[in-house]
Amino acid sequence: MGWWSRLWRRSPESPMAMESTSRARPVDSKLRDALAELRRLNKPVPRPLRLPTVDEVDAAERILGIKFHPDFRTYLLQASDVIYGCLEPVQIVLPKANTSLFVVATSAWNDWGVPRDLLSICDDNADQYCIDSVGRIVFRSHDGGAEKTWPDLATWIRDVWIKESAELDDGDDDDV
Repeated sequence: MGWWSRLWRRSPESPMAMESTSRARPVDSKLRDALAELRRLNKPVPRPLRLPTVDEVDAAERILGIKFHPDFRTYLLQASDVIYGCLEPVQIVLPKANTSLFVVATSAWNDWGVPRDLLSICDDNADQYCIDSVGRIVFRSHDGGAEKTWPDLATWIRDVWIKESAELDDGDDDDV
């Protein structure tokens, strides 16, 4: 375990704090399709990220004191290396990077007042997209604006990460 393991307090009162299991579960078709679309849109970069191993995901759960929702585990294991659009969801293979789950979650909890029963999966200029214990995605604005929710990670991937990034890309074409 690295330097970050000293930064997190285990929060046993959190509904998400429970024992980890490595058991694989079938991926639902909606999430499988969303991850496949992300894979298709993945932009080549000079030094691509690698996907984490199951052991690394298990270790991240232990370090943070949280059992990840199965959809989030699937995202980490199958698509956390994807580069697409202007959003940069978390990854766990570069623990000191600005997109590190360890950095993003700690900042969300300690600096932005995100409750510990929410796990930030994407920091967007101090606004947080978080996953709760039932897999719902919750948007928390840093300035206290209204919360938005999506029923699951697959819907958020399609409606926010993919669709809003595509709309921004389309807008850029108008300036040329």
